[in-house]
Parts: sequence; C-alpha cells; structure tokens
Amino acid sequence: MPRIAPIRTKDQVPPEHHAAFDQLVAMRGGITGPSTFLMYTPQLNLRYSPIVSYYREDSPISLHHQEVAIMTTVREKRSAYPWGAHVARGREAGVPESVIDAIRSRGGLDGLDADDAAITRYARQLTSGTRADQATFDHLHAKFGNQWLVELTLLIGHYQGTATLLNAFELEAAPGADPLPGD
Repeated sequence: MPRIAPIRTKDQVPPEHHAAFDQLVAMRGGITGPSTFLMYTPQLNLRYSPIVSYYREDSPISLHHQEVAIMTTVREKRSAYPWGAHVARGREAGVPESVIDAIRSRGGLDGLDADDAAITRYARQLTSGTRADQATFDHLHAKFGNQWLVELTLLIGHYQGTATLLNAFELEAAPGADPLPGD
C-alpha cells in the first residue's frame, strides 16, 4: 500500500493544476507510475516527463538496450513497480529471456550477447558503486560512441532516481506484472 495516495485522476489535484494534469495526460496518455507521485509537484512533472519521451522517441539508444539498462538499474535498486513494468517493456523490445533471467537473479553474464552483458555490468556497477570498470566502459564507448554512452549513463541515473521515488512511497508492482524477486 503506497505511503501517500497516488494521483491518477484530475479530481485529485487542485483546480490550479488541472491544466498541467491535462498536458501530462496528452503527453503520456495517462498518469501512471512515477507520475502518480510527481503530480504532487506538477511543474516538476512537466519537466520530468519529456525526458522519458525523449528516450522512447529520439535517443540513439535502441529500446532493447534501454530496457536492459533500466531493468538492471531498478532490479539493483529493488524497486517493484518499474521492475514489473520494464520486464514487460523489455520483452516487447526483444530482450531475450536469458538476459531478463540474468538480471532478475543478479547472476552471471557469461553466454549473453556481449553488448547486453556490458550494459548490465555497467548499470550494476554504477548503481551499486560510483564508477564502472575501465574494460566495461571501453567496450561500450568503442561500440557506441560518446553521445550514446552519455545518454546511457544519464538513463541509468534517471532510473535510480525513479526507483528511489517509488521505493520511498512504496508503489507496488501492477497486478499481473513480473514480481520483483525477494533478496
């Protein structure tokens, strides 16, 4: 049960925030996930949502690689709602079950596609510590370049923040979503 009521409908916000609510619904199709808490600060939410839209629509990082990074990040942060949501998105983006299983179990990466393994390792290192090892960084940099690696790094940081928000307010996974493993 969330610690504060998630905002999902316009009648939950004061009239002075109705325009922001409508704008966000137009941008995102609805108020779900992190936006249900960010609606307590609608002006911040209006700035937050375009970042998500940018990654989904304009980033040079494929949706497949984004989902590998996001799943790894929210798994490491033990955040139930985005884990369930992004396992489904990962499958839609073509992430193999072997990669999802390795992320879920926090297991080894041997035998996985080299790029998926490097992205998972990079996200694990940045999420659990402060730096990525040089070999992982060099692999991703050589393969994808500066812009891609900057965007991947910021995507990981963005989802660390999202996971922190959702953990603080205890947003549980949606019904039927892939459950976050217990540790």
